[in-house]
Amino acid sequence: MGKLVGLALIALLASGPTRADSLSFPMVGTGQSRCYDQRGPITCPVHRGDAFHGQDAQAQSVRPAYGDNGDGTVTDSITGLMWEKSFRRLSFAEAEAAAGASRTGGHGDWRVPTIKELYSLINFDGSTGSARPEQTGAPADARPYLDASVFAFEYPRQGRFIDAQYVSRTTYLGTTMGRDKSFFGVNFADGRIKAYPQDGGPGRRQWYARFVRGPSAYGVNRFHDDGDGTVSDAATGLVWTRADSGDVAFRSRLGATLKGDGRLDWREALAFCDGLEFAGHRDWRLPDAKVRLWAWVRLWGLPPAWPAARPGGCWTCTAPVPSAPAPRAAMRPVCPEAPAPRGMFSASIILPVAFAAHRDNILGARAADRTQEG
Repeated sequence: MGKLVGLALIALLASGPTRADSLSFPMVGTGQSRCYDQRGPITCPVHRGDAFHGQDAQAQSVRPAYGDNGDGTVTDSITGLMWEKSFRRLSFAEAEAAAGASRTGGHGDWRVPTIKELYSLINFDGSTGSARPEQTGAPADARPYLDASVFAFEYPRQGRFIDAQYVSRTTYLGTTMGRDKSFFGVNFADGRIKAYPQDGGPGRRQWYARFVRGPSAYGVNRFHDDGDGTVSDAATGLVWTRADSGDVAFRSRLGATLKGDGRLDWREALAFCDGLEFAGHRDWRLPDAKVRLWAWVRLWGLPPAWPAARPGGCWTCTAPVPSAPAPRAAMRPVCPEAPAPRGMFSASIILPVAFAAHRDNILGARAADRTQEG
């Protein structure tokens, strides 16, 4: 079965405007500020219908709102999560006990973050710079995939400079290398999210860790089949298409594509969503790397709302920043756990998005909160 692109829309739910305080899983943007074609950076296309229009950098997404509390903690007022400002090095087996023993900022309820909590911190304006990945010592033009003006960060002093993987408590349901029990982690040096051996693997026993506290419901979706070809999520305020791009409902949009069966390349995936009209909505677009469904599709399986969904890779509107020594013949959207696309690639159940409603609701609620405060 070919891999296909799906669609997602952030819209007002049927119950009315979605306030930030009613969302248990509010999404923040990726921080990406540049546009890309299949070879590298480009000037962002201006008009709908232009090639490569509808990328992450063009979305009016919600920016993280970090506040340094001055006590070793940082609060994200969008997600409601509080983070340790600094980091530590430890093994996966030590992480839970270390979180329980932490008293950072005078709090005693720290926990190891889930992969969704940890991934909320990633900033896709990072870059590995002009060095090769195996190099020891980060090049001067490297930028971490984390807001280093708020959070403490270091590149490893020994070994590869890109090995800055942070531990989560989300375990992989399978094994890596055919044998190793693993956990999902985020590498803030190169922007990747992967499964890593719980025992650290050959020659390695420690990972980076940053603990979190706050609402435990963050990252838990609440899906509902709306009966019109869409699925709403009350936790995020998103609405998604139920089918992917290979469905008969979208056949009329595939005539100009190379394969014609729902499998789309990067440019086609953006064009597929640009100007799409479906279920009464006209503001569909590809989801960004944080919004995409890969997390719950890959880790926990598909929810009942998508009983006939086809597994596969995922397109997002977020493009990686290429490293100078390793130019790619074709740029690709960030798609963890999927092979680099050659020719046709796609996004199963990954669906286009209109950020405006989600953004306006969150910012409107924050403005109302400020008004109430004085």
